[in-house]
Amino acid sequence: MADEDEEPHQFPFCPRRTPGVQLDLQQDYSPLDLFRLFFSKDVLKLLCDNTNGNAARKHAQGLHTPWSDVDAEDMLKYLSIVLYLGLVKPSAARDLWRKDRLHNHPFPCSVMPGYRYEAIGAFLQMSDTTADVINDQLKGQAGYDGLFRLKPLHDQILTACRAYYHPHRKLAIDESHGYHVFVDNFYTSTALFRHLHRIHYGACGTIRKNRIGFPKTKVNSLPKKAVRGDMRWIRDGPLLYVKWKDTREVSMCSSIHKAYNGKSVLRRARNPDGTWARRAVTITGVQQVHGGR
Repeated sequence: MADEDEEPHQFPFCPRRTPGVQLDLQQDYSPLDLFRLFFSKDVLKLLCDNTNGNAARKHAQGLHTPWSDVDAEDMLKYLSIVLYLGLVKPSAARDLWRKDRLHNHPFPCSVMPGYRYEAIGAFLQMSDTTADVINDQLKGQAGYDGLFRLKPLHDQILTACRAYYHPHRKLAIDESHGYHVFVDNFYTSTALFRHLHRIHYGACGTIRKNRIGFPKTKVNSLPKKAVRGDMRWIRDGPLLYVKWKDTREVSMCSSIHKAYNGKSVLRRARNPDGTWARRAVTITGVQQVHGGR
């Protein structure tokens, strides 16, 4: 680390609205009120119409599963059980309707029968089935959309997210110009970070060494016997690539930071007497946003 790295240019943070929740904070909102901001009457109608249409299409093809059309109330009940499943997490959804005392869950039984829940789930459809057929015919071509079946619901919820919340500068993805986006190695890539930099978004995240664009040079590789705190870095224009040794080797990419900011933290060394050893903190932003993970 004999060379001194230069801190990259920081884009000014210019949000179009005051960051934070875009609601009347003097008003009291129930959980259902907040839920309906994202699942509005239009969203529920969309789900009901496409689900009923999907059921009609499959029955016309010869399916004989019992079915009665869903309305907005049915869909809200179904969604309430979906959310409940996210909290309870049984081995199988149908376990929620078991009647033995050990496994009994009063809430789902009070909302709708288990067979009705399974029927709605079987026919649940977010997009128009006729449009699905047209999109499927484009598979392998430029006009094909792999997320087409999710897009109608996705677009309406995305619109609500933009309407009711304006993000602060530092954004974490685990999740206007000048934002800093922090991601994990599932999202981090050279191409993405360069694109974000071109549109004035800073980005930082752990990166997989086998990703396209990750420097392959061995000049700055960590030695096999590297000790905790050892670090190597390479700068390629606006992008900084860092490797350092913690309990394991960690690789990161950033368009926000310098390679080393001079700060250090105490970490317990693996010494027989339990002494503490200092190690370099290479990129503090990720630790601030992700809580040091």
